[in-house]
Amino acid sequence: MAQGVSADLARWLDHAAGADFANCAAFTADWVERATGEHPAPWVHDLSEQDWRAALAQRGGMRRVLAEVAEGCGARAVACSKARPGDVGLVTTLDSNGRRNRVCAVRAPAGGWALWAGRDGLVIAPVDALKVWRVVYG
Repeated sequence: MAQGVSADLARWLDHAAGADFANCAAFTADWVERATGEHPAPWVHDLSEQDWRAALAQRGGMRRVLAEVAEGCGARAVACSKARPGDVGLVTTLDSNGRRNRVCAVRAPAGGWALWAGRDGLVIAPVDALKVWRVVYG
């Protein structure tokens, strides 16, 4: 385990390593459920990638879906710099090619690290490297 990575984050990594979700929104919503005890968007489960794209279009795009997931958790938007260790949120980031990730993951454990699923797979980075943080619990 990297220095500075908390035991809390290690548990989330273990969960992520064993995850087999059909789409990244289901992955993110599952993490929100684990953190808050409530699933914010049950419709995302068990959709294939093709079905997910259709559902996404039907619901008005990823921005609307993120808003729906966040609203389901009583989200409040704050800057990343104001996210406290242990907060759970949704992030918008860029991948290594400069493309915006569709759905990013949900936890800022003690130690200031964030973890998310994106086009580059599972990513870990310091919270202060993120641009948008929508806190859903904390």
